[in-house]
Amino acid sequence: MNLPPTRSRALKATLALALGLAPGSAASEAAEAAFVDDPGATWVCDPEPGVCVEEYLAFLDRAAPHATIRTGAELRDLVDAAGTVAPSPQRLRPRDLAALIVDATGIGFLVDDLASASVSVRRTAQVREGGVLRQDFLVDDRWVGTFALRVIAPDTNGPAPAVLALHGHSEAGPDILARPGVRELVARGYVVAAPTFRVASFARAALPPTPGKGANEAPRDTAWESMLTRLFLLRGQSLLGVRVYEALVALRCLRALPEVDAARVAVLGHSGGPPWDCWPPGSTAGSRGSSRTCGPPSSTSTPAGTWWTTPCRGSLRTRGS
Repeated sequence: MNLPPTRSRALKATLALALGLAPGSAASEAAEAAFVDDPGATWVCDPEPGVCVEEYLAFLDRAAPHATIRTGAELRDLVDAAGTVAPSPQRLRPRDLAALIVDATGIGFLVDDLASASVSVRRTAQVREGGVLRQDFLVDDRWVGTFALRVIAPDTNGPAPAVLALHGHSEAGPDILARPGVRELVARGYVVAAPTFRVASFARAALPPTPGKGANEAPRDTAWESMLTRLFLLRGQSLLGVRVYEALVALRCLRALPEVDAARVAVLGHSGGPPWDCWPPGSTAGSRGSSRTCGPPSSTSTPAGTWWTTPCRGSLRTRGS
C-alpha cells in the first residue's frame, strides 16, 4: 500500500506514539518531566462532562487551518454513501489500517504534533486505601483542552502491566474503574487508567425556534454529541477522531508513569468506548521486544454488563501468573 507523504508522516508519528517512548530518551524524559503536582485543582467540566462543549467548539477554531469545508448537501451524500462501502477483500495489516483511520478521521495533523510535543499533566489528588493507590490527573492538551484521567494501581513497587479503560456513553472514567471486572484487574496486579470524555452522553440541548416559524412550533432539541458530530463533519474532521486522539494522549500519559511497564499495555472499552479503543492498539506492534498484534473488538456478556475488548496476540501477564 503506497501512502501519500502526508499520510506517511502521520502514520510514522502514530506508530511512534503507540509503541511507547524508549526509556532514557530525550522525549521520554520530557514526557515524564511534564508531570507536576497541583493538589486541589478542579476541572471546569465537573460535575457535568456530558454537556461540556466549550473546548470542542474552541478546537474547531484552533484546527481551522486543517479544515476542509463541506456543504450540507455534501455531508448528506457522504452519509448516504457510507452504507455502500464494500469491506476490504483482504485482511489489512495493522499499519495499513492505522493509515486509513488517520486519513478518514482527519487527525494526521494531531498525531504529527503529539509526536514532538510534551503533554502537560497535573496530579490533583493521590489517595492510598486498602492496598490501592488512586491518582487523579488533569491532562492539558493544546488542541483539545483539558480532560480528566484517573489511575488506580496496586500500592506496590512497579513497574506493572497496565490497561487503558475507556468508558461508554453517560459515564465517566471513575464509573468504568468501579466495575467489578476492572477492580479485578487491579487485584491481579494491573495498573488501570481511565480518561473522562466530554460530551459522551445523550444529554440534549434546547434549540432556539427556527427563523421564520410561528410561535406554535414544537420545541426543538437534539443531543449535544449529535450537534458536535455534524459540526466536525462539516469541517472535514471527526469528533470520533478527536476522541481517538484523546485516547492516544491518555495512553502516552499512562506509559510515562513510573508504576507502568510501557511494553505491556492493553486497551479495553465498554459500550460506547470500543470505537475509541479499537485503533490505538490495532495500529501497533509491541515494543522492547514484546510483539503484539490486535484485531477487531469483540463483546462478552457478563452479569456486570457487556464488555468489549480488543483481542491481541501476545502475553500481557502479571508477575507470578
